[in-house]
Amino acid sequence: MNQYIILSAEAGEFGELLINTQLAVLLLLIVAAASAIGFKRLHFPYTIGLLIVGLLLGFVGENEIMTPLRSLSLFPEVIMFVFLPVLIFESAYNLDNRLLLRNIVPVMVLAIPGMLLSTAIAGGIVGAMTPLSWGEALLFGALISATDPVAVIALFKELGAPKRLMTLVEGESLFNDATAIVVFSLIYNRLSSGGYGGAIGVGVFLEGFSRFAVVFAGGLLVGLVLGYALISLIPLGRGNPSLQVMISIALAYIAFIIAEHYLHVSGIMSVVGAGVMVGWLGSIRYSPETRGSVKEFWEFAAFLANSLIFLLVGLALAEFIRELSEGGTVGDLTRLSDFVLPIAAAIFAVLVARATVIMVMIPLVSKLPGNEPVGWRYQTVMFWGGLRGAVGLALGLSLEQEAVDKELIIILTLGVVLFTVIGSGSTMGRLIHALKLDQPSLADRIAKAEAWLAAKREALTRVTKMARGGHFSDRLMRKLRGDYRQAVADAENHLQSLRANASPGRYGSLRQIVWFQAFNIEQKAYLELYNRGSISESVMRELELTVLLKRDDVKSGKTPPRTAVAMPLDIEIRERFSGIIDRIAPSSRWAERHRLEILTSMYECDAALAEAASHVAEEMKFQGLMLDTETDIISECREEYQRLSIAAMQRLDKLAEDWPQYILLLQQRSAQFAALEGEIKAVEHLADEGDIPETVADEVRHTVEGEQYKLMSRPAVPVSSKPKALLKEVPMFKHLEEADLQKVLSKLSDRTVLAGENIVSHGNSNPSLIMIASGIVAILDDPEHHISKRSASLHPGEHYGAKMLVLSKPCDFTLQAATDARTLELAKQDLLELAESNPGIKTAWEEAKRKEEVK
Repeated sequence: MNQYIILSAEAGEFGELLINTQLAVLLLLIVAAASAIGFKRLHFPYTIGLLIVGLLLGFVGENEIMTPLRSLSLFPEVIMFVFLPVLIFESAYNLDNRLLLRNIVPVMVLAIPGMLLSTAIAGGIVGAMTPLSWGEALLFGALISATDPVAVIALFKELGAPKRLMTLVEGESLFNDATAIVVFSLIYNRLSSGGYGGAIGVGVFLEGFSRFAVVFAGGLLVGLVLGYALISLIPLGRGNPSLQVMISIALAYIAFIIAEHYLHVSGIMSVVGAGVMVGWLGSIRYSPETRGSVKEFWEFAAFLANSLIFLLVGLALAEFIRELSEGGTVGDLTRLSDFVLPIAAAIFAVLVARATVIMVMIPLVSKLPGNEPVGWRYQTVMFWGGLRGAVGLALGLSLEQEAVDKELIIILTLGVVLFTVIGSGSTMGRLIHALKLDQPSLADRIAKAEAWLAAKREALTRVTKMARGGHFSDRLMRKLRGDYRQAVADAENHLQSLRANASPGRYGSLRQIVWFQAFNIEQKAYLELYNRGSISESVMRELELTVLLKRDDVKSGKTPPRTAVAMPLDIEIRERFSGIIDRIAPSSRWAERHRLEILTSMYECDAALAEAASHVAEEMKFQGLMLDTETDIISECREEYQRLSIAAMQRLDKLAEDWPQYILLLQQRSAQFAALEGEIKAVEHLADEGDIPETVADEVRHTVEGEQYKLMSRPAVPVSSKPKALLKEVPMFKHLEEADLQKVLSKLSDRTVLAGENIVSHGNSNPSLIMIASGIVAILDDPEHHISKRSASLHPGEHYGAKMLVLSKPCDFTLQAATDARTLELAKQDLLELAESNPGIKTAWEEAKRKEEVK
């Protein structure tokens, strides 16, 4: 009985604690939501605002209404196991992983050596100028070196900073946070164990370097493996975004726990690896709906975690200050005055460390292959925008008083965070203005004017359509149309004025405008190719990335911009291992599938580039008239795109020459897949319009998707170059008797042609049947301007000219060898002679002629 009473009492206490905790969390969520609305209207930094609100809530926590807040404590376990995995995974997942992996070396140089350098400098200065021991100073240097890039990235986006630079800053911060936590943990564990008398010097760093490498690299490897395992589960949850979100949540925490507690490597680095892997491969393999759901969830989760952590940090700091104040009241802060000089020293140390890292490491990184110098203006923004935030505060609050001087470290951390967030954050706008980075280029102003003109024209169109409804006031509609007509006219005049400023005297701006117009046309062409199913989403994203990078080159004065052949990074990695697979099992189905995936992406990239570049070259002829631009700038741009189109077409020809059976297969797959995708979209449109029931649409969609799956699993069929096999591919001769077939074969002439040589010329009145045994042959149209343009290609196993054998009219095409080629040819005169003495051949010829005449 007594035991029951005791258990009941304990259950009651636990229930009351649970209710208080729930009320406290709900209260914090309401405060966070209200603060987000208020701070947005006040244009005040959200995170520092929450920190201040948390402090105020902590100071008034003695009020009975705020009693539930006293049930909350910011335990180190809450920081490490609840908040950090969410914040780190979200940053890793939403980072542009394509650019990150292409710039991984400079990112790691900034994140690891740069962070260690910052730790040493900040720790050294703080150790010399404050009461902290050298070990404690280095501990402070590690936790305070973790930077928050949100403000800098937001400014860089507004300023149109180069994409590579933004990736460098985001990647540095992501790995910088992880490095800081690893180094912090190593130093703290050493101090807690009392090793070396609680002091840490260079010798301990050298001794612990191997441990750091194992913990850092081991955690990253664990995360990458677990992330890849998650990606392999995508087919099992296809069509269920909620399931994919659930799996990604589990992954973030499993990656941390397995690495940290079972394998004793860095849990944070494991989360980074998992997030990068899912962000990279998930962007390719997730459906658009799933990718949007996962992205939205993690953005919400990070927002929630950031909101709660800053409010909880504010509450914890309020409690800390209350305990620190003599007499236990906020009004008596005599002890706090003792920390003014140490805080000033800490701020000085952090600024010196950040300046040194920027001035030393950024120029070093700029010298690495494939990297561009970062201008001193952007370097200044990176220095002043190196804000310190939640990670440093969370690590400081996780310390135990017995091991280190927790009181002083937290005070120094708080002082630095408040200085960087309030001081640096509130003056960034003035700094940007002083550096003249907020002045848009002429090209940017023209782009903005074009956007406004398009917006006003669309508004005028909609108002005109609304007026036709008949139920609006005529006076109101006439006034509204008049206002918008005037707005369109003003926008047109403003645009014309800006274009007039693009005179030969402003040659750099003029050149930039022309190239930006070309990039816009190119990007639209890629989107059109994707919408019609000609290229996959991963290829389209890669092509769009190349356009962004070329835009950065032109902004920095490089014309023509550098052109790298777009290729999804996963395909590049697979291609590097393809040689190993071919040596181990060259004939296996896995090797064939692997080879076909590589060739498919290569083919899609080059085919899209060839088509888009040709389209840009054509369209740019009209841009000179619109911009009143110097012809040499337009010519330079057109020539570059023509060169790109020709180079891409040559690579396509080489692929088709080297892998004829695979190229024919993927062309067939691509065309049929696009057609089937069109069927799905048509059915979905009917369902959306209510013309067919949703159950019917689902049934049709399921059937068509099954056809797509069968299509993608179809194996490649070897292409035969034997004359008999080639001849039987021609419908006219497909059903000939063996004796008649041999007679036709005897009339074939074997011909070898070099690349660029005409096989059949336009207007030829004595054509032949041309069968391709090897190489690639281009079909050229000859318009009135005598500029030959390829309309199609012939691959090994294909033929052309069968229609000419039965119809009496000259050739309306030119066949030209795109590569060195071998052809088998049957002259029309030879076929007619055979038909006169061979009834079987005559019957086949007459049947083919009848079919062509019916067409």
